[in-house]
Amino acid sequence: MEIRRTGAGLIIWCIAAAAVAGMGMMEYPVIGPQTALVEQSLAMIPKMGQIVFGVYGPPLSDPLGYFAVMAYWCGLIIFAHAMYTGASMVAKENRDKTTEYLFTMPCARKEIVWAKILAIKFNILVMGIVNTVVNVASMTLITLAPEVYGSVLLACLGMFFIQCVLAALGLLCSAIFKTYRAGVLIAAAVLVVSYCLMFAVQYFDAPSLNYISPLTFFGAWDVAANGINVIYAALAVAVMVVCVFAAQVIYRVRDLDLR
Repeated sequence: MEIRRTGAGLIIWCIAAAAVAGMGMMEYPVIGPQTALVEQSLAMIPKMGQIVFGVYGPPLSDPLGYFAVMAYWCGLIIFAHAMYTGASMVAKENRDKTTEYLFTMPCARKEIVWAKILAIKFNILVMGIVNTVVNVASMTLITLAPEVYGSVLLACLGMFFIQCVLAALGLLCSAIFKTYRAGVLIAAAVLVVSYCLMFAVQYFDAPSLNYISPLTFFGAWDVAANGINVIYAALAVAVMVVCVFAAQVIYRVRDLDLR
């Protein structure tokens, strides 16, 4: 039922993500022959400006570097979707005044919440698949080198891990705050803070601090060049487990205010 309810919204989010990835890659035939000039122009932008626009670090002359820049812009959509989906999936029952119907069904609360979590995972998995397919297909406009596609697939897998972490954080926010509005707003604030911390890590060139923001666990350029870091993968799994477990406990014991 939840998957059907979120189907239309998921399609819109997927179209937006696909449009950003596809249009970005379609610009490469124009930008490609002039990457030296483009990089010179970008170098005139202050460092923080380059970081905010996602063009600091990856070389545009490298197909993987260009992909990493486009992955940053795709992330603005798929990461926001993951955080919003996690924060709203359970909390919207309160907004829609359906809490009383849902939580008085002959099912344990944990079963209902787990069903919601599975719906969250389905939504972000579909977004992850769309992101991967569009990026891999778009790379054919840039290069046909087999090793590049392996790196792109690995980077997209890293982005999916980030989606999972953000969705778990969103779910925890919705559990802690009783109203839909508060849960979603706090989840949005957490995402903004995560981006700010990512910008700070890049600005001070401190990769050793990547652990302070989930967005830096699996940076597209880092993963494409060096692979997935096992330590950050373990940290991501730990964050997801803690958030899901805490959300389950909170929903099991809290007063849902069925009035």
